[in-house]
Amino acid sequence: MDVPKGTNEPATIGGRKYGGHALDEMQGTGVTPTAVEEAIQNGSEAPGNKPGRTVHTSTDGRLSVVTEGGKVVTVITK
Repeated sequence: MDVPKGTNEPATIGGRKYGGHALDEMQGTGVTPTAVEEAIQNGSEAPGNKPGRTVHTSTDGRLSVVTEGGKVVTVITK
């Protein structure tokens, strides 16, 4: 589904902050907050492309979640 940028406002879900862009990406690809949390809690971690960012890759390698200070900045599906 094509979700235009800026469709979603930032929100807190399950105690975790999500940026609007991350929610747009999740809505457009059908990724649930549960899948995001699973990648953060159980996936591998690597430094992001900007200082202070971390990339969490799900155990199956199909989902990457970028966080900054605990906030979900974006979600990338493969």
